[in-house]
Amino acid sequence: MLWALLVIAGNGIAQQTSGVSKIQGRVIEKIGPKVQGVSDAQVLIAGQGLVSVGPDGYFTATVPNKTKLKIEVLPTTYQILRPQDGQIPPERLSYTIEIYVLSGTVDSNLQVNLRKLDEEINRITREKKLSDRQIVRLEKSLLDTVLYYQEQRKIWDARLAQTEQMLEASNQANRRLSDSLQAFSRQINILQDTVSSLMNRLAEALEAKYVRQKELYEGLTREILDYESRLKDLQNWLPKVQSCYKNNQALVAFNKVCLDYSKARDALYNDQQKYLLGLQHYWDDPAAVSALEAYYQHVFSEIHDPVILDQVNQKVIRNLQDYSTKGIRKVSDTKRAADEAHEALQHQMPPLESAQNHLFEILKQEI
Repeated sequence: MLWALLVIAGNGIAQQTSGVSKIQGRVIEKIGPKVQGVSDAQVLIAGQGLVSVGPDGYFTATVPNKTKLKIEVLPTTYQILRPQDGQIPPERLSYTIEIYVLSGTVDSNLQVNLRKLDEEINRITREKKLSDRQIVRLEKSLLDTVLYYQEQRKIWDARLAQTEQMLEASNQANRRLSDSLQAFSRQINILQDTVSSLMNRLAEALEAKYVRQKELYEGLTREILDYESRLKDLQNWLPKVQSCYKNNQALVAFNKVCLDYSKARDALYNDQQKYLLGLQHYWDDPAAVSALEAYYQHVFSEIHDPVILDQVNQKVIRNLQDYSTKGIRKVSDTKRAADEAHEALQHQMPPLESAQNHLFEILKQEI
């Protein structure tokens, strides 16, 4: 029995024209650990017609935008396991889709486990705790588990059939073979119970992991975007800081901008260990931790300490405090320090945004 995958690359990497999208895909079969293209297959897309595959199983097709696709693989000896009935929702055409196919007949035991898998995925989808990409990954993990234990069941079924043949051929060893027959039957029942229990535990564990991963992603990106917003507000105020000597409302407004920046910076600083450990634990790609470390390094070592702390706080804010409490006016000195800080931020903002974009791109690969 051969397991096969039909991989479709959707709109996210396919060229779109008015009203239609060009999709690419590949029909491959998995024999043990080895994966190879299926060269004798054809893909039938409902409403679009028959598409031939190349020597390595690759094919392309043009389909209407935002349309649920119904796909079959010919010859009919290829049975599609996932997605159910070969139905591909429009939203899943925005990234790579895997459709498992079985070269052979789907037996009743596998059908039972697939129904259980469908019920679990439908429950998780209805609860809307995970993103569509996370649900696809969870679904693939569960299906891999089902297929693994299906292969294990085939081994025990083969042993059971062999023992039945031996039982029929040997009356002298009847008692011993009968005992073996019962033992193998019990082993098959235990195996089925193990599959059901493992599927439930694995679904719960993966769902909890992806929920926590999504929470970390949302919290970290929110903190970073808030910090950068407050930093830009402070940067935009620096060229007009001399107005604080003329207008008390301007002084109050500038003071609020400084306080808001300080709160955003403190949140970023205080939570850095939590998010570094979270990325290390919940992200498969170790580059996520390295990218976050690089971002923190740029914020604290290149921007906050040398620019905000040493220039804005020690000079600009301190001069304004002297003016507010003692009436000492250092307009030109304050303006010069503010201009120097503004120029420094203009040089530091592009690499900061680049580090942020790099980090977000890595994180989004698993969300």
